Amino acid sequence: MSLIKRAGLYIARNRGKTILLLIIIVILSSLVLIGMSVNKGSDIAMEQLRKNIGGYFKVKADIETMDIRFVDDEFAEAVASKDGVTGYNTIDIYYLITPDLELIPARFTGEMDPKAQLARFISNRESRYYEYFVSDIYTLAEGRHIEPGDRNKAVISDELAEMNGIGIGDTITAKITEDVNGANEDSYGQSFEWEVVGIFHNQNKTAPGFMTPECDVPENFIFTDAQSGKDVISAMSGKDVDVYKYGATFFTDDPRQLGRIIKEALDDPNINWDGLSMTVMDQAYRASAQPLEKLGGITTTLIMTVFIISIVLLSLILTMWMKDRVRETGIYMSVGIKKGSIFLQHFLECILIAVIAFCIALGIATAAAGPVGNMVLDSIPMEEVESDIRHSAYDPFQDAEDIKIDAEKISNIDIQVGPGEFGLTVLIGIAVITASVGLSSISVFRMKPKEILTSIQ
Repeated sequence: MSLIKRAGLYIARNRGKTILLLIIIVILSSLVLIGMSVNKGSDIAMEQLRKNIGGYFKVKADIETMDIRFVDDEFAEAVASKDGVTGYNTIDIYYLITPDLELIPARFTGEMDPKAQLARFISNRESRYYEYFVSDIYTLAEGRHIEPGDRNKAVISDELAEMNGIGIGDTITAKITEDVNGANEDSYGQSFEWEVVGIFHNQNKTAPGFMTPECDVPENFIFTDAQSGKDVISAMSGKDVDVYKYGATFFTDDPRQLGRIIKEALDDPNINWDGLSMTVMDQAYRASAQPLEKLGGITTTLIMTVFIISIVLLSLILTMWMKDRVRETGIYMSVGIKKGSIFLQHFLECILIAVIAFCIALGIATAAAGPVGNMVLDSIPMEEVESDIRHSAYDPFQDAEDIKIDAEKISNIDIQVGPGEFGLTVLIGIAVITASVGLSSISVFRMKPKEILTSIQ
């Protein structure tokens, strides 16, 4: 009688055992398949989260030291050259009178003060990397951002553009007057002009307070390129200025790389860090990633636990069943059927049942993986991540420690049961069955046919 026929007859004659083994394998395979699918889904979500949020660090003058120093282009380019830095931005702030612009009215408008036309200008090497654009507090509504190499280009708010009938390609003018604090008297009257290349929208718009000056109203902020910022500040000070008082920010697409990038930059003997301080801005990523990391840990633990339980449970069940097959095994061995052939029969019996179980488990996991995974994810609380950053509604250009980037709770991820997860589940199942059949057969296969037949008399 062939091996396959013997296995088929045994399965057909022992329906109760067959159904029990089928149910056990279905349950265990479903748990493994769901666990692997959820684990893969969390990995994909983590990767997407890293791309969406990213991470960055800001370098600025260390005001707590006696040897204060500002970031310059040489320093910024040296740090930006480190592997993993995807972009950087240099920042400065200055104030000018805008005689031809009507600003969003606030404190000085009601007082009929000339400072009602004093606007805040923020120079950027690349404005898309400005912190409020990165955190989506500001979004680009029209046109483009300030880019490296730009000169005399500006990005203004949609409200300011609408109030003054300004569109992409129009120009705005500002000048230095005695109302500009800190300006050299020799610079009074100097005028500067910018072409509007972009218009932004403030997502967190709130009404200005009673004592808020026009220059602190976010809709009145004007973003300019770095070079024209240097030109204005140099004119105000009466000497060439080639530093950035408000520092520089350095970005990476993968927040996990921040530690390595920073260490390499700090250890580089060619980069002078004297008089500078650094703030790492990865709180949003770390807080948002916590539930996904925990979900990955839970599913990994589940898979390992099910794997161990599967071997133990199947081995115990098959060992118990082997006691009922001692006579059968002895007869097979006495008529010359080798132990290897008997082992293969037992293995084939389990595999034939497992094939059906795997197909059922695939259907169950396909339907359950998504709801189960997201239910577990939603039940994981978001722990607070210590943050150095807060939000100030009308003075968002303070130190980096005063800017808030909120983390969002991820409560839904796309979980799909793919062929890779199914194939791996089948391989794990075959490995478990092989181990279980082997363990359950050891005690009987050690005996000789005569010993087996004698033991059952």
